[in-house]
Amino acid sequence: MTNTAAVASAPSAEDSRSDRLWIAALVLLIAAALGLRLAGLDFLLPQNMESDGGVVVRQVALIEEASADPWREDNWSYYPHLVARTVAAATQASTADARTLEEHLARAAAPHVRVRRVVAWLSLLAILATWWIARRFLAAGAAFAAAAFVATSQLELCFSQESRPHGPAAALAVLAVAAALRLRALPTLANYLLAGGSAGLAIGALQSGVLVLLPFFAAHLLRAGERRARDWGAFAAAFVPIVVCFLLFYPSIFAPKPTADAPELYVRGDGNVQFFGHTVFLGMFNGRGFANVWNALLGFEPVLLLLALLGVVLWLARSRRGSRDLLVVLAYVGPYLLVIGLYERTYERFVLQLVPFLACAAVAPFARLAGPIGPRANFRRIVATAAAVLALLPPTALALVLVTRRSAPDTSDRAAAWIAEHVQPGERVAIVPFVDVPLARTEEALADAERLGWLSPWLNYQLRERAHLSAAGRVDARTLPLGRKKQRDAALADPFGYLRASGARWVLLPVVGVLSTDASFRALRAALVEHARCAAVFTADARAKGPADVEDLPLDVGDSSSWGRRNWSFALGRGRATIGDVLELWDLEGAR
Repeated sequence: MTNTAAVASAPSAEDSRSDRLWIAALVLLIAAALGLRLAGLDFLLPQNMESDGGVVVRQVALIEEASADPWREDNWSYYPHLVARTVAAATQASTADARTLEEHLARAAAPHVRVRRVVAWLSLLAILATWWIARRFLAAGAAFAAAAFVATSQLELCFSQESRPHGPAAALAVLAVAAALRLRALPTLANYLLAGGSAGLAIGALQSGVLVLLPFFAAHLLRAGERRARDWGAFAAAFVPIVVCFLLFYPSIFAPKPTADAPELYVRGDGNVQFFGHTVFLGMFNGRGFANVWNALLGFEPVLLLLALLGVVLWLARSRRGSRDLLVVLAYVGPYLLVIGLYERTYERFVLQLVPFLACAAVAPFARLAGPIGPRANFRRIVATAAAVLALLPPTALALVLVTRRSAPDTSDRAAAWIAEHVQPGERVAIVPFVDVPLARTEEALADAERLGWLSPWLNYQLRERAHLSAAGRVDARTLPLGRKKQRDAALADPFGYLRASGARWVLLPVVGVLSTDASFRALRAALVEHARCAAVFTADARAKGPADVEDLPLDVGDSSSWGRRNWSFALGRGRATIGDVLELWDLEGAR
C-alpha cells in the first residue's frame, strides 16, 4: 500500500465526479464477477463434492426441518450458521419432480447448488470491501484496479463456487476491516455500530472471524478527532450486534450435549485441542504454514503476488512511516498471517482473507507510476493504466478458462458416458472409494454401498429415492471395500486377486490420489498396469490413450491436501488441468 500525498489528499470536485464514474464501473465489475461465479456452479455435482461441503447443506436442512435436537449431529456445530441461515431465509428448496436420469441428477445436486449460489453472492462483498479499503490509500482508478484483481482472483473464484463458508467468511472479514477504517476516521455512534455489526457477521460466518476484533480495537484506540468520554459508550454499544450475532449463529454453544465430552472447545487426551469439530494439532505450530501460504499464492495468484511484493518494496524504499489507517489494516493482516503461517496444516482456503490486501498493495506500483499532477501527468496516467490492464489480463483469462472448464463435463461425467456406451448389462464396475459417477446404480449395488458407509450426494439421493428411479439403464457399479485396515491389507497382499474377487470386469480409479495417498491404492494400480488393459483414460487431453499422464493436475475442489500442489495457473494455462480426478478405466478381461 502507499500513503503518498498525491493519492491520499482530499478529493477535489473533479475527483468527486470521477469517483462517481468509477463507482459505476465498480457496479459493472461486480456484475461481471457474479457472472463468473454463477457459471458452472454445479461442477462435480452430484457425484462428488468438496471436503466438508455437506456441512452447510445439512445445517440448512436441520433449520428447515425445525429439528428438535439438531445439536446431536456434528454438522450443527462444525461451522457457525450465518451462511446456512441466509440460505434458509433467502432461498427455497426445489420441489421439481424428476423422471429422467438428468432430472434426478439435477434434483440431487439442487441442495448443494442452492448453498453455492448464496456463497457466490455473499463472496462479492470482498470486491466492494477491497474498493473501500483501497480508497483510504489510493486514487479511485487504483482502487478500481485493486477490486478488479479480487474479482478475477482464482482463489476467490474457486471458493466462491463451493458450499463451504470460507468465501463469505473472507469477504465479511475484509468488510469488517473496511468498517474499522471508517470508524477510525469518523468515530460516530453509527460507525461504531457499523463496525460492531460487520465484526459480528464475520464471526458468524467462520470461527476465525474473531480476529476482526483486533482492527476494531485498533480503530477505537487510533480514532481521529477529539477524545471524548462518550466514545467509550459507543464502543460498548458496538458489542451489542456482536453479541446478537454470536447468539444467533452459534446456537450449539448453549444447547445440551449428547455426551459429557462433546463441548465445542476442549483439550483432548493426546494434548491437542478439539475446536468446533476441528482438531487443532498443537505440535503443528512449527512455521511450515508460511510455505503453504507462499505456494498457494504462487500457484493461484502469481501476478498478484509479484506485484504486491513490488508494491511493498516501493513503499519501504520511499517511506518507512505508517499511517494510522495502515496500522488498523495491519492489526488484522499481521496476526492472521502469523497464525496461518505458523500452522503446518494451512490450506489454500485459509489464504482467501489475504487476497484483498495483496490487491491493494499490488496496485501501488501503478499509482506510483501515475505520479502527482504535473508535467506529463496525462502521459504517466495512460502508461500506468495500460500497465494495470496488462497485469489484469492473465488472471482474467485464467478465470475465464476455469469457469469454462467447470461448465463443461468433468472427468466423472466423461467416465459415465463411456460406461453407459461400452459396458454391457450385467457387467460389474468396481470403483475406488471417494469416487462416483453420475449413473444410476442397480438395487444390489445400492444395498452394497449402504453397507460400506461412504456416500456421495448422488448415492445418498439414490438411496432415498430408489423407488422413483427407472429400472432401465442402471449400472452394477460397486465401491471397493477399502475403508478398513484389514481390507487394505488384503489388497496389499494380493492386489490383482483382490480385484478379481470383487466380481468386476471393469475398475475405475483416480490416478493422482492413488499414487500419493495410500499404499493399497498404489498396489492396485500397479497390478492393473501389469495385468489388465487400460480401456479409457479421462484426463485433460480428451484424446489420450493408455495410462494417464500424471503431469495433469486435478483441481477437484480447490484444496491440495491429497497431493503436492504444482503451479495451478501454469497447468490451467497450458491445458494440463482437469476438473475432477484424473481417472482410468481398466478391463480385467483384457489381462496381459
